[in-house]
Amino acid sequence: RGDIAAMMALFTDDAVRVDGACQPPCVGLAAVRKSFQKNIDEHFRAKVTSAHGAGDTATATAEISSDAFRAHGIEKRMTSYTIQLRGGKIARWSSPLPPKNPAKKN
Repeated sequence: RGDIAAMMALFTDDAVRVDGACQPPCVGLAAVRKSFQKNIDEHFRAKVTSAHGAGDTATATAEISSDAFRAHGIEKRMTSYTIQLRGGKIARWSSPLPPKNPAKKN
């Protein structure tokens, strides 16, 4: 937990992260590292509820929480992840942002 060096050893040098922490996408190991360090600093937690793998792709769903979410009144929420591997390392980490609330109709 919180071992950023061990975590970064799992990523390719040209890794890409696309999710709420990386808008626009974080490209390259230094940018990905910075984004995950921010997650660690915010006490980000993910409880994986399901995971599946096929070939070089893994998908998962998780219940997530963090200080940043709590500051916005969100205790926890569900999300999904898609992880793409290359050469046994993570080349792309993506998690869609939740949909924005639709505009209210009068």
